[in-house]
Amino acid sequence: MSSPAENTGTPLDHAGLRRGRRAFRYSVAACVFFGFALWFAEGYLRFDRAETQYRMSLTLHEASARPVLRNVVKRDAEANDPPNAKYVEALAAVEEPDMVLTVYEQAMRLNPRSSFLIINYGCALFLADRPAEARERFREASLHPPRNALPRYLEAAALLASMGEGEDLSEVIALVARANSGMDPVVFPKPLWHATLPESGRWHAKLARDLTGRCLAPLYRLNNTIMLRAEGEIADNDFRDWDAWLDAVAAMGRRVAGDPGAADADLGAAQAVAGLRMQLDALLLRRRIADAQQNAEAVAEMDVQRDSLQAAMDRLTQFENRREDLIEAHAGRLFRPLPDIAAVLGLYLGLYLLLQLLCKFLAASRDAKSLAHLPAGRAVHTLSILVWLFLLTYFSLSGRLEASPAGGLLAERLFWYWTILLLCLVSLISSWQMRRCPRDILENLLAGGNPAASPARKRINRIGLFLGLERRGLGTALGVLLCALSLWVVGHRLLTGLYPFQLTLLTTGLEAQEAELVREILRALTG
Repeated sequence: MSSPAENTGTPLDHAGLRRGRRAFRYSVAACVFFGFALWFAEGYLRFDRAETQYRMSLTLHEASARPVLRNVVKRDAEANDPPNAKYVEALAAVEEPDMVLTVYEQAMRLNPRSSFLIINYGCALFLADRPAEARERFREASLHPPRNALPRYLEAAALLASMGEGEDLSEVIALVARANSGMDPVVFPKPLWHATLPESGRWHAKLARDLTGRCLAPLYRLNNTIMLRAEGEIADNDFRDWDAWLDAVAAMGRRVAGDPGAADADLGAAQAVAGLRMQLDALLLRRRIADAQQNAEAVAEMDVQRDSLQAAMDRLTQFENRREDLIEAHAGRLFRPLPDIAAVLGLYLGLYLLLQLLCKFLAASRDAKSLAHLPAGRAVHTLSILVWLFLLTYFSLSGRLEASPAGGLLAERLFWYWTILLLCLVSLISSWQMRRCPRDILENLLAGGNPAASPARKRINRIGLFLGLERRGLGTALGVLLCALSLWVVGHRLLTGLYPFQLTLLTTGLEAQEAELVREILRALTG
């Protein structure tokens, strides 16, 4: 039968209520399934199996990525002739030291014109103490685009490493001077990545720094060897061409540090520190030469340059010392919503299951399905999805790098305040529903259809009816929360390109701040 006034809580037709319950359940299931299906399809169905595993391996640590990429290379070699070179190159980047050169050779055969691949192969040869072969690779890399002075500096480092102790350094310095005189920029290799992943974030920045560090290792060795030779001969007052040679090393340092005036300059703290270290080491030895030659004017000028270089090094060192703390703090702000969301879901689900268990022993709880939702109850649940979306969005905004940490604490408090408030509202609405129910209908429900029911039975049925209403309200609140979470996850993916739980990709790598600081420091040094 139909109710004359819906807001009285009078029983409505059972078929209509059943349709409403099913529609709500299907809506919740559709929201959750859509969010899950989007993530699953993008992660596992968007590309073929080899490409999917390759994409996944890019965000794994070396020990985890290595077996995945080995399977990718094996499967791709069986399916394609020739195999995909990028899979082999990706494996070479994470392969064990005793196998890395073999894998690089295979990658070189598949892609012999990639200058960055050749540079990486040369660095691997250099680190394996095979400088003569490394020099050939660096020389080969300089012949392929893009225009790049880095292979020539690396060639000089490999040449010096292949020389015996005390040999003439003229050819090494000539290679350095030739690279200095060219107009080619110094471009470091970029890590292998995937077009569907953002080229920013903590993980990409880590891979870039690791790759840059491998390329800088030969240059550090070149600089240290030259400085040791120069220091020994200068101490013996054997100046010869050392002033000009050290000036060439300092010029190499300026090139390695980067060009602050170029809009597309590849600026980074690792390159800047290496470049400034080369300049400072060369300057200190040149100052000793000027001091020995009693050139007071040159000494005074070099003292000013030394102070400027040292101050720049100190600023970069401070930034590097704070880097991990800033990144961890940002990762913590991004992670903060996840345990809170899991806790709220667990709380709601646990209470719902507890009520479900209690209602098994109270037959009157089933009669709660016969009562229509009050308008106030529908309004609360409609409002709750908007509040959940607002709080989840606020959580996301408070996790931004530039956001104040206090914003995350406020978002967390509001999230829990609303969680508790909604539980209280559900209980109040359940109690109100029983009060608004017409007396004759309520008495019939409490009597369980038995006019001779005892007062004790009626009290038990009253408890059962209340728990049934409470279970229905809490189940609705849980369904609304699941819908809000699904919409938040999908919206986050559409706006940022990532899901809120992809923390390694969402966490900042401080790339923009790093580049801006390096640009500012280098501009100050160049005046």
